[in-house]
Amino acid sequence: MSHSRILGAVLGAALLVPAGASAATASGIDVHTIFGGGSAHAGAPVYVAFHRGALHSTQVCWSPAPVDRPACSASKFGVPARAGTQKLTLTLSDGSTRRTTLAVAAAATKLPGTSGGPARPMHVTCETTLYGNGYDGRLRDDAGPIPAGGHVAAYYRVPKHPRIVQVWDDTSANAGFISDRCLKPGF
Repeated sequence: MSHSRILGAVLGAALLVPAGASAATASGIDVHTIFGGGSAHAGAPVYVAFHRGALHSTQVCWSPAPVDRPACSASKFGVPARAGTQKLTLTLSDGSTRRTTLAVAAAATKLPGTSGGPARPMHVTCETTLYGNGYDGRLRDDAGPIPAGGHVAAYYRVPKHPRIVQVWDDTSANAGFISDRCLKPGF
């Protein structure tokens, strides 16, 4: 299996398997950071859901609203917009609600590198293209545009290609690779 396919499989598994800070809260809500593991940080994506038998979450409401998303949506992913207490309210398939809070640390100020850590929030300064998770020296598998003004969570620079960054696109909730020519630190 090629290095890029192994990397893609590992990244995909990291998304699905709760990381070190994962927790099923007392209310049964599953809340965990994706990819980087550890505690939640402003600008780094978080997975939020509830599943128990046939009962599942149909809507997640964030207070304050997550980056580049409405306060309430069917998406199980969100990016905390600032440090502090994040309030989460989930509407379940039977119409009931569950609530929990999430402590959110300050945004990371540098790329964490391949050893993991919280993603660094980056502002997209010009329209760019997100490419799929199979980087092997070429950007391919076009996953769509990221418009100027958008935001990504940056995880690491590709070691042999330092101008290429692995990111999470906050708007589309997709991971992939982009060139750093359109990235600036911050929200």
